[in-house]
Amino acid sequence: MRSMLTPSLVWRMAWRNLWTQPRHTLLTVLGGCIGAALIMAAVVFFQSFDESGNRWLKQHYGPIDWELKPPAGTPHFTQEEVQAIAERIQPYNVQLLPAAIFETSVSKVDGQLQPVQTGLRYLAIGVDFAQAAEFDPDHPLWELSLSADQVILSEAIAKPLGLVEGDTVAIPDKRGNSQLFQVKKIVKEEGITGYRGLFAAEGTLIMGIRQARNLSAAPDGAFTSILAGREDYTLAEQSAVRFPTPLPLFDLHEQKVADENQVNKMKQRHGAIFIICSLTAILAGALLMIQILQMLVYSRKESLALLRALGFQNRQVRAIFFIETTLINLLSTGVGIVLGIPLGFGVIRLFEWFNQDLLYAYGANSIPIMPYVSLGGIALSCAAVLGLLTVISFVACYRMGKMNIVLALRGDQDPEKTGGGQWIRKGLRIVLTVCAAIIVFSHFIQFFSGKSLEIMTTNTGFVPHRSLSVLALWFGASVSMLYLVVQGLPYIQKGLKPLLSRIGIGDAAQLLAFRYPAGNYRRTFIVTLLFSCCFMILVLILIVTQHNYRDISQKSYSILGYPAYIKYYSEQEKQQILAGLQQDPELAEAAQNPPVMEPYMLGFEPNDVFLDLQQLNLTVPSEAFLAHGAPKLSQRSPAFASDEEAWAAVLNNPQAVILDHKYSYEMSTALSRKLNVGDHLTLNVYNKPAEPNTPDFGKPRKVVDTIDIDIIGFADTSTGMEFYNVMFVHPQIYDQLKGMDIVGSI
Repeated sequence: MRSMLTPSLVWRMAWRNLWTQPRHTLLTVLGGCIGAALIMAAVVFFQSFDESGNRWLKQHYGPIDWELKPPAGTPHFTQEEVQAIAERIQPYNVQLLPAAIFETSVSKVDGQLQPVQTGLRYLAIGVDFAQAAEFDPDHPLWELSLSADQVILSEAIAKPLGLVEGDTVAIPDKRGNSQLFQVKKIVKEEGITGYRGLFAAEGTLIMGIRQARNLSAAPDGAFTSILAGREDYTLAEQSAVRFPTPLPLFDLHEQKVADENQVNKMKQRHGAIFIICSLTAILAGALLMIQILQMLVYSRKESLALLRALGFQNRQVRAIFFIETTLINLLSTGVGIVLGIPLGFGVIRLFEWFNQDLLYAYGANSIPIMPYVSLGGIALSCAAVLGLLTVISFVACYRMGKMNIVLALRGDQDPEKTGGGQWIRKGLRIVLTVCAAIIVFSHFIQFFSGKSLEIMTTNTGFVPHRSLSVLALWFGASVSMLYLVVQGLPYIQKGLKPLLSRIGIGDAAQLLAFRYPAGNYRRTFIVTLLFSCCFMILVLILIVTQHNYRDISQKSYSILGYPAYIKYYSEQEKQQILAGLQQDPELAEAAQNPPVMEPYMLGFEPNDVFLDLQQLNLTVPSEAFLAHGAPKLSQRSPAFASDEEAWAAVLNNPQAVILDHKYSYEMSTALSRKLNVGDHLTLNVYNKPAEPNTPDFGKPRKVVDTIDIDIIGFADTSTGMEFYNVMFVHPQIYDQLKGMDIVGSI
């Protein structure tokens, strides 16, 4: 038989087996396609999540690493000051782009030059295009010639307002007078054209430096900001870094560093969910492909046993079957990868559509997860799927070679179960059943004793291994429980027999219903595990979506639980803002008694707890703030029955304070220990640092006051820089120490 069976004949026989059973071949390929598509979709999930943060940083910063603002008390930079800064930082390979930057609104106007639609919270950037071309040489925008009455809008402004190139827009100046501009070009957000600045703006517009000075009421030759970045643009694209050296010539704002931390926080917070979803999809796809090839072995057993009976050698039969499975694997992999990419894109788009209201409402702060897959990811997925199918094919060929020819020809359902390994399989089945029972029992003990909840809710810093052990035990118990249910099907049949008989299901029907799953427990277990994984991933996505996206209080970019805030720098600005809000029908009610917070930052002398200078933002939890819902307390003193009582105590007791919750668990080089509820601290307050070009500038700071505080709770604030290291204090302490410049928020 060896001389007659040439390689070409082997391939022809394999092809013939496929073509003579088209329906079975189609179902087999379809099953493999679904498994491959699930794996490809998992790659799309993970790469989309990982790439979205990097794309967002590149889109809104590009070559920009830092923004330099004039020192406190100085509204603008002069040409001479910009030159002095450039000379001081020249050794550090930092490039500068002086600009006039201000927050503004844009109105679309009709043929009678009347506003028809207005967008707020936009960032206007005025630059010299020749200097911008040196700062960002890869952007073709700077080659344009822009006249005095033209502006360039980003798509984030143009799309919501329905603007196209050539339209006329009105932009107000600082005096409240609107000036008309023609839209020269609409560009994508990329680098400078996507920079949102320190205002969390909704879009960006570019204009000439003279026009920006005119609108912002800046004098000729003045600049409100200096955009700075590393001269090596490829480094700027990689990651954010701290400014190389502090200087008294400017105030440094490292917004890119803060936003990169937000990206990393997003990955830490939601990355595990995407990984779990991806691994679940991979597991489900692998299980499905295993079952498909095992069923292929079962369907081919009679024809392959007939070849053995005709004199074909075992390796020849294995070769025919392996070529047949290889052809199926190639078709399944190719079609599955092609289907998996739109499947992954579709799921992410569905997620985006489901949360489109929140993505729109928080568009300035949120990092959207956009579909993405690289060629490397596609190639890796193809290799992984094909490799997995090949390994399964080898295992299937090996098992097929061990089957009993006589039993296979007689149509035995499971010929591979016979033989000398039967007792080994029974022993292994008993061992697995005992192990599964132990795992389930351990999980129940941990769950009902409350130990698992204690581990999951205990703050241990960045040490997640204990929490992961709880999750691993839960997942193992879920799989083990399913395994025990499958093993107990005969006993379940006996227990359900009276109930099934009562509702009219006869004994024969019950026997047939339980016969296959009880007799093929491994296949039953794998199939049920497959569907369980699919339902688990669906439920997990729904729960996480509800918790992390639909619940506003869970958003890391909210301010003290509020989705938005408005800054003001004087009492006059505050009244103007309130008056503007009251004119809006949708916001008038909220403007009646808004929560007003006016934090200021103080420096405290090192002591036995603070090993270094500690800066805290002090603010008072006003009655309006508490009425609208104060942040939840992660810990509070047992003297208070509720969070509300603890917050009220801050307004009644001058020594009672509530701190940012990170002090209750976070250890750093600046702290000797974690703080606890009930701690009594004596804090020495430093004087306000002297401003540049004043007699005391550069001199050591002095202690000017002392306060005694009692920590009665820790609040999970999830705030921005305005409330960084926040400490809620009594109005008496607030007024006593008030001396820093106020940055208020409504």
